[in-house]
Amino acid sequence: MSLADYLDAEQRPSGLITHIHLPWANGQGNSQRVARTPKDYPIVSVTGWQPEDGNWRLAVTGAGARPFRLTQAEELLANGRADQVIAAAQNACVHPGDFRGDADYRAEMTAVLTRRALSAAK
Repeated sequence: MSLADYLDAEQRPSGLITHIHLPWANGQGNSQRVARTPKDYPIVSVTGWQPEDGNWRLAVTGAGARPFRLTQAEELLANGRADQVIAAAQNACVHPGDFRGDADYRAEMTAVLTRRALSAAK
């Protein structure tokens, strides 16, 4: 079972994870986060990775119930529509908000951190 399928499953299978395969390729990446303090858990974080021979992969935490990929933003980047990537990342935020940040704040931070992750990796 892939990690994406596992994370997307409404009811996750139980049992012991006995094997993890991480295909690792040369490339570039960057991770950006915002938290209340430098040592605190991130409220929102965005991580980007671009293998030398592939397209960007973007993942976000704090923008939904679980971490997830910003697949629409990835597709826009792959199709040369970089002007729409930040808006797609922001629109992907579905977190209802909590004491650490309301929904609007989390959506805005998703946009800001996506921009930073992509620009810092170049």
